[in-house]
Amino acid sequence: MRLRIILAVSLLLSVALNAALVGYGYTLYRIRPLALLSDPIPPQMLEALSSRLPGGADQFLSERLEANRPELEAERAGYRSALERAAGLIEADVVDTDAVKAAIAEARTYRSRMGDVYVDTFVEMIAALPQAQRQKMVERFRKR
Repeated sequence: MRLRIILAVSLLLSVALNAALVGYGYTLYRIRPLALLSDPIPPQMLEALSSRLPGGADQFLSERLEANRPELEAERAGYRSALERAAGLIEADVVDTDAVKAAIAEARTYRSRMGDVYVDTFVEMIAALPQAQRQKMVERFRKR
């Protein structure tokens, strides 16, 4: 009888612990969803960067990124297309390794161009900041 009670309590504790872990995982996902494979610069990275910027620099960066959105979306579409092409080639009965490599290389080119737009936008924002704000920004980056 005592063994049955111990097993029942162990089972209940196990179920409760599993439910708590699933809830915790779901909460983390809701707070910070996983980055999509087709989005090489996760929005969380941009949010983390913006949160470190002094004064109105975060707003300026957001405005510049919004202005560059059409270019970013075009590069992102090409990136996704190249990844889809690579995925289709990988799913084939016989894998054409040269074609897969070419599709991945094309995806990397699109990803690189997206990165260039982000870097150019960031540098534009930095150039527009007064020297005191740039110095404060550098100090914040060094502290973290």
